[in-house]
Amino acid sequence: MPQPVVTPRAGRGTDESLVKNPAAYSTDTKVVFTHHTAGTNDYTCEQSPDINRAIFLYHVQGQGWNDIGYHFLVDKCGTVFEGRAGGIDKPVVGAQTYGFNTDTSGVAFLGNYNDAI
Repeated sequence: MPQPVVTPRAGRGTDESLVKNPAAYSTDTKVVFTHHTAGTNDYTCEQSPDINRAIFLYHVQGQGWNDIGYHFLVDKCGTVFEGRAGGIDKPVVGAQTYGFNTDTSGVAFLGNYNDAI
């Protein structure tokens, strides 16, 4: 099965100078966690890179993490964005599920899906 097209970090305008340490790796990916970002569902496809960049800045500057926590982010238009640096085909240790970041991957869907169908 072919890999989906993934918009690289540069495609959302990530300021790589804010990432202070290289990626850490585990040995395998055994579980994938899915989240939603709890933001608005009222955005356009063109606004998705800005939302991705804002989440990155919140994780790095607001939370003090080394990088964005999620491995991938997906917008309501079906665009897949590269999240955490280190290789989309490698078991990068993320910061998506405290206590369960090793041997896992995280995918966040942009928006709030608590009430959306």
